[in-house]
Amino acid sequence: MQTISLCMIVKNEESCLEKCLTAVKDLVDEIIIVDTGSTDKTLEISQRFTDKTFFFEWCNDFSAARNFSLTKATKEWILFLDADEILAKDDHTAIRKLIERKDAIAYAFDQVEYTNDASLTGFVYIQKKDKHSQEFLGKVIVSHAIRLFRNTPNICFHWKIHESISPSLEAKGLTALSSGIIIHHYKNEKNHEFQQQKMLMYLKIGEEQIKATPQHPKPLYETGLIYYFLGRYRDAAAAFEKVIAMIPKKYSEDAKFSDMKRAYHKLARCYTKLNEFPRAISLYEKYNQLKPNESDALAELGLLHIKINDTEKAKLFFLRALEANPANILAAHNLSLLYIHLGQKEKAHELLQAIKEKYPNQYTYNTLGILAVQENKLTEAKDFFENGISLQQYSSQDITINLYINLIQLFIFQKEKKPAEKWLLQLKKFYKGDINTIEKTINAL
Repeated sequence: MQTISLCMIVKNEESCLEKCLTAVKDLVDEIIIVDTGSTDKTLEISQRFTDKTFFFEWCNDFSAARNFSLTKATKEWILFLDADEILAKDDHTAIRKLIERKDAIAYAFDQVEYTNDASLTGFVYIQKKDKHSQEFLGKVIVSHAIRLFRNTPNICFHWKIHESISPSLEAKGLTALSSGIIIHHYKNEKNHEFQQQKMLMYLKIGEEQIKATPQHPKPLYETGLIYYFLGRYRDAAAAFEKVIAMIPKKYSEDAKFSDMKRAYHKLARCYTKLNEFPRAISLYEKYNQLKPNESDALAELGLLHIKINDTEKAKLFFLRALEANPANILAAHNLSLLYIHLGQKEKAHELLQAIKEKYPNQYTYNTLGILAVQENKLTEAKDFFENGISLQQYSSQDITINLYINLIQLFIFQKEKKPAEKWLLQLKKFYKGDINTIEKTINAL
């Protein structure tokens, strides 16, 4: 019977580590935890599950930390996870069967990242929720994440950031098999300042990797993403331009060119942010040739055509985006706003009602509420805003705040002081922005 070592690197993961280890402890035969400098209860938690906890002095190299964990593993297979990931217990038997295959060297899993951010590329609305997704509006699926492989000296991690064993496999002419297993990823949401500092650290490592491997597109692409996150759109554009210059003239269907093709999409977003709209449109069109009918890119083309006042083309791109993915909430939202702008309120109503029934979300309820106010259907408007607020656990704070403020303003308009105070009190529980004007208005009722 084959055995498994779980190898993890951690730092300040007290909020999620216990859940991760609880889910996997009955599958693996050994747990290796490598800590890179935790200051919270991470070590205390890990020591409840294993006596094989080690310290690794951080050196700006994720692969070095991962490879250190491999040196401590004594079992025949390596499974590696991050602390905010979970392997379902229902999949344990299937994984045990996978490692008994004598011809297998490594397995790729599908990572499902649960999220409430409908603006993420690849966002998929979850209509039927299960025990894994019940707190989330949707998910993003990342295919072919190699997480399980034989414990041999020939296989180790490469790249200082976004580390992978793929180069080891490719060097030996080996291929990871598809497993059909899902990793459930619950991205540990931190505040903006934390994310900013994390990305600055990643940027430093990414720039070091580029210096070490200047002719490889992977670190350029990933560093471009970091520049974009940090708002350095010119730097991001320069990185994506270099990636595109490395794409062979004859596009390979090999998966290794997938990110290189996606560089057209990311570069188009950069030029959109830089207000260079014709250039952005040209890049989106090129990307659509490489990856036809990708809903997110089509919807973004719709927005671009609104910016250049070509509303007819914008409408066509939104419709194509919804044809490719009927659950593209933001495409539907923007198309409904375009219909309203064009004076086609009946079409807007029809679209919004259809989306509300199939894919209930805060954007739709907010727009329906605003339309109801404009039509003096104030009771309906209250219901729409309140229904939207009831979904606040599934959405971003910005749209939630809009719903609260619209509902409060409606009660102010009707001079209903008590319900206005009630909803204001709820808003103040999580929103720390300036609402003094609204509060003074309510007090004056």
